[in-house]
Amino acid sequence: MKLLFVYSSLLLLAILVLPGFLLGRALKLNRTAAICSGPALTVTAFSLLAILYAVIGVRSSAFSVLLPLLAVSVVLYLLRKFFDKGTSAAKEQGAHCLILFVAVASLIALAIFYTGLDGADSYFQGWDNLHHMSAIRTFAASGNWSPFADSYYSASEVSPLTASGGFYPSAWHMLGALVVSATGAPVTVAANVTNYVLVGLIYPLGMFYLLKTLGGAGTWTESAFSAILCLGVPAATWGLLTFGPLYPNLMGTALLPGAVALFSDITSDVDEGEFHIHLPFLAAFILALPGIALSHPNTVFSLGVILAPRLIRTLAVYSAHRGASKKVSNFLVPCLGAALVLVIWTVAYNIPYIHSIAVVSWPAISTPVGALLHALLLGVANHPEQLFVSILVLGGIASAARQSEHRWLIASYILVILIYVADAGSDGFLKHFLAGFWYTDYNRTGSLVGIVATVFGCRCISDISRLVEIKSQATYKTASRAAVSALCFLMFCATIYVPNLPFGHGHTIDSAFGYEVTELANQNDKTLIYYDVLSPIEEDFCKDDVLSICGDSLVLNNPQDGSTWGYAAYGINMYYRSCWTPDGSSESEDSKLIRLHLNELSSNPDVRHAVESIGAKYVLQLDSGADTAEYSIFYNSNNFDEWDGINKIMEETPGFELVASTDDIRLYRIVL
Repeated sequence: MKLLFVYSSLLLLAILVLPGFLLGRALKLNRTAAICSGPALTVTAFSLLAILYAVIGVRSSAFSVLLPLLAVSVVLYLLRKFFDKGTSAAKEQGAHCLILFVAVASLIALAIFYTGLDGADSYFQGWDNLHHMSAIRTFAASGNWSPFADSYYSASEVSPLTASGGFYPSAWHMLGALVVSATGAPVTVAANVTNYVLVGLIYPLGMFYLLKTLGGAGTWTESAFSAILCLGVPAATWGLLTFGPLYPNLMGTALLPGAVALFSDITSDVDEGEFHIHLPFLAAFILALPGIALSHPNTVFSLGVILAPRLIRTLAVYSAHRGASKKVSNFLVPCLGAALVLVIWTVAYNIPYIHSIAVVSWPAISTPVGALLHALLLGVANHPEQLFVSILVLGGIASAARQSEHRWLIASYILVILIYVADAGSDGFLKHFLAGFWYTDYNRTGSLVGIVATVFGCRCISDISRLVEIKSQATYKTASRAAVSALCFLMFCATIYVPNLPFGHGHTIDSAFGYEVTELANQNDKTLIYYDVLSPIEEDFCKDDVLSICGDSLVLNNPQDGSTWGYAAYGINMYYRSCWTPDGSSESEDSKLIRLHLNELSSNPDVRHAVESIGAKYVLQLDSGADTAEYSIFYNSNNFDEWDGINKIMEETPGFELVASTDDIRLYRIVL
């Protein structure tokens, strides 16, 4: 499993980076921009191909999606090289810094993420993950990777619903299905591989590009130390793994820094008081947007919040470049720009589909003052505060304030903090208006705070590194400087990632990473029943007995006893795959009869006809006669009676033959 995890991770990284890199170079992006923004371009291309294939009836697979994209990318790249033949380009510096940055970040991510797993195939039996893993399995089985075909069931499968499938931002699920298709990895492994690549490789690539556009990560020392902090703010990335889990949001977050850097490079001359639109970067940014939106639509709003001050500054510089007075360019244009952003925000808020999301309400978890303090200390969304990192962030803000071309990022930081404070510290209209695009979920808005704070922290590290480098060159020999740098590197890494601190009499205080590491380990612990509705003995029964006996046959089940994971994790052909009772408006009559009256099979002709019409062969009970404590761990409410037709089946019930059992688990064959 370990080898499969490493091999699949490297393969997924190559698949994400290579086509996008070639497309970026074909657009005349520099190498750093092409490598670091390449994944977003690749995701866009994959998603559009998946949608096209679904329309024309072509099966999506790693081969059918990757091969044409790679061919087109290579052709466009070679055409660009041909037409640029004879022109000399300036040699780009800093490749070694990029390699070092990503290497350090990826090793840190591997140490944190993989050690938190209970094997490469472990998974969190909680909430959103049921949908995420089921979607990967359905994508892989059906060959339909379109975001408009999101469902627990493929078109050819029997469903208890009269209609299934619809739009869902499915780029994360598409990557998981791609791993399954390319390597044959189990869905559980594919999900972990996808998450590791996003956190440990794609996010650092984008963050390096963003730091470079802001003048950082320009030396070995800056890159090494910035890479430590890149993943050192748990609220930015790790919290999305352990809460929800919010995997699609995690993917959007991984692509976000690179997109911010792309946009900044569209008018990079603004930083020198000039105004030129660099069309290659504009084209790349536009091409990246669909992939970002299909990772999660609220990432587009995240982009808007962070980039709005940059856009307003660009307009101000443009007006000055066109001869406007200082009063107009420094005051009137920024005010008009802010008003325009507010109008666009208001219009988006009132679009019916978006508004239905924006009015979703998560209750406040703090007061406005408390939420502000939590944001400043990076203790957002109930994470432990990070005092040391907060000091670095303040240093980065002070550094940016001294350079007019970077002050826009301070405004971005103020905006994301304001959104988080309204979200976590209040209830009412302002909360929904500002944070509604993120479902008023303070974990998502807190992630924004963490991302921008990371940029400032890394900026401070770059300034300190340069200062120390200048001072030490005149005092210490090269070997001594290298030894001191290595020691500082280890100490800095320990300061950021230490899991807990001793606090007398054997007590400890969990650090921000102590909280995340513990949570990650608990959620993936295969024997910790507190987190799992599917216990180890039930998992073994599903993997060994049910799969071997039932094969591809349709199995009837009460999904709320944990059997819903039989499909998501192991591919058992379960009839009920969602954890909720089917909605009355969309449930088929066959399903309703089975759910409430299956135990009457031998005496009720309607039930018999329903079973025959769907072709069910077996019935699985994971909690036969169990108390409700085990049954209700995973779910909001205990509605056991809504599944009486399945729950009331016993060994003596006519029409059912017991074929396997252990503990309180029963597998029956249906005898018609």
